[in-house]
Amino acid sequence: MNGLPMTPMTQDDGASEPAALLRLLVDKVPGMLAYWDKDRRCRFANQAYEKWFGVRPEAVIGMSMQELLGPLYALNLPHIERALRGEAQEFEREVPDPANGPARFSQAHYIPHIVAGKVEGFCVLVADITRRKRAEEALQEMQRELEARERLLALATLATGIAHEINNPLATTLGNLELALEDLEHGSLIPSRCVSCSSTREKRPGACATSCRA
Repeated sequence: MNGLPMTPMTQDDGASEPAALLRLLVDKVPGMLAYWDKDRRCRFANQAYEKWFGVRPEAVIGMSMQELLGPLYALNLPHIERALRGEAQEFEREVPDPANGPARFSQAHYIPHIVAGKVEGFCVLVADITRRKRAEEALQEMQRELEARERLLALATLATGIAHEINNPLATTLGNLELALEDLEHGSLIPSRCVSCSSTREKRPGACATSCRA
């Protein structure tokens, strides 16, 4: 179809030097490069597919997209269908490791191949964004810890303020009670001093302007 190879190009296959160089370049790209036809079968795949899916590029050729992607196919299907309608797609996906290691995060581009107004297939470019996602997760965790510390600091400040408001009148009340007890010990029912006004007053009602109301 349109000159696309059904098998990977190599110098052993008698390919021209430019084609061999092109094959070398695409195999050195760290991301996945592939072409899928309108029947959703692979027509070309680079070496990165072995790293991501544990399948040699030669084995991918002719394979259906559903067969390669497995459980990921259902997740990618809306993007596949839009690409086959001629709509370019860009999305992120978590991809399981074929060797049961940590999952990788990918950013995929589906680029429609349109000939004479008809979609013949689409090119796939998938980049590894695992480091970026891990950095984003670490940053989010740091932000959550910072927000938690700020909330604790705000609570501590509030508690200190409340304790201050409670302790001030409480200290005054306790001081007046101590003075009252001292006056009672001397046989007087009216305190001669008031902690609130910090002055000696006459022992008559209304003499203190504070809240002691003696």
